[in-house]
Amino acid sequence: LAQLGVGVVDIEPVNTFERIFCIVVVFASLITFSTLVSTITSLMSNLQKVKNDEIQHFRTLKRFLRRNNIPAKLRKRVTQFLQYAYSLNCEVSSNGEKVELLNLLSKPLRAELEFERYQHYLRQIPILKHLLEKSWNRQLFEVQAIHKLAMQAVRFLYLAPGDTVFCAGSVADACYVISEGDVSYLQGRDRTYVLADARIAEMCLWTTWLHVGDLVCDSISCVVSLE
Repeated sequence: LAQLGVGVVDIEPVNTFERIFCIVVVFASLITFSTLVSTITSLMSNLQKVKNDEIQHFRTLKRFLRRNNIPAKLRKRVTQFLQYAYSLNCEVSSNGEKVELLNLLSKPLRAELEFERYQHYLRQIPILKHLLEKSWNRQLFEVQAIHKLAMQAVRFLYLAPGDTVFCAGSVADACYVISEGDVSYLQGRDRTYVLADARIAEMCLWTTWLHVGDLVCDSISCVVSLE
């Protein structure tokens, strides 16, 4: 520790080899300390920049809402959801999920990658689950069709409390699978709380369908849409 510059010791080099060793250790300690300090400084600067950007974004949002005389209740809902969405976006970026290199993948390989991401939700649809489990006799065109479906038709919807996914009487254009959050299905005076992984409006995948109820979010929720 004394050789690295921490503390004092009475031991001194007495020959050429020991002096060379001490010089090497001193230079190594200088390089190590400088690298550590620069790394910490860079990390702190990045964190400060991210925080300043967040403060600036939400300051601009508050000014926009105030200038347009948005009611306080709606301002609160908008702000809470955007805080969640902003933190989610930062989390996605820090986890490396926004990978620019993925744009260089071939279409078949990208489709296979997207299939692996959404496979859990695709398995909630009985006919797709049957195709996925029929690995012993699956045709190539079936595999390509499922991969293409995952790439082009599946997406995540992040919704705020009080958001309506669909309402009664509207044409169904997507099947929904609940990923997380609290979601309710309203039909007349009846309210049904939808469980995670439950599929909703699956019929629209096979035929023309009209919704007979309302799907409303009770909290910040993530819903998977299969169009």
